[in-house]
Amino acid sequence: MDGPFTFETLSNQESAEKKDRKLTKIESSFFRYVANYLDQLETAYRKEHAQNASSKKAAFLIDEIRNAQNKAEELWKAREKKVVQFAQVNARKDPLPPPPENLTREESDLYHQLVNLFRAQWQRLLPQRSAALNQVTAPPPRAAPPVPAAPVQVAPSTPAPTTATPSLVTVSKDEVQTIRALVDIPPFVGFDGKTYRIKKGEVLSLPKKFAVILKERNQAALVG
Repeated sequence: MDGPFTFETLSNQESAEKKDRKLTKIESSFFRYVANYLDQLETAYRKEHAQNASSKKAAFLIDEIRNAQNKAEELWKAREKKVVQFAQVNARKDPLPPPPENLTREESDLYHQLVNLFRAQWQRLLPQRSAALNQVTAPPPRAAPPVPAAPVQVAPSTPAPTTATPSLVTVSKDEVQTIRALVDIPPFVGFDGKTYRIKKGEVLSLPKKFAVILKERNQAALVG
């Protein structure tokens, strides 16, 4: 970053973020600069407060700390909201589009985790989906084992479609893993528009790769 990091630097970035629908370009270490800036302010405040608790400089520093913390939080909330929206929209598309531009490394991790969770939730609620949509990443879909003489299930009184529709498959038992939630997993929006929450202690089945993601994050334990 050119020049010292100041309150004006933080304020300008927060203002630009709120005006743009896309993620603004930001240095990957920007929030580290914010943390260092706040540390410097707090150090200066403690030193001034120890010398003269009622000085104008001490009052100015405590105001600057509060305002800077406010700006940093507003900036993060604005970017976080955009990351969630991009993940929710892109998770519904096939093939999966590239991530949005200008993600920091931490935001990129958050984006990919959200895409995986959104797709896992959709698959859990609507197991009969297109085989292509069952895949989040590059590995090709595994063929479901053939079921001899299994008739196609059609709802009564449903007229035969006039145009071809994609074939529907179910997830095989080998692709599903039962988990038990170890913590309350943060709520996320399903593709039916409802907000879903997985509570601590809840036992449910998910695609194996998503179950493994939750296990690696210490949010769930594999059952069976």
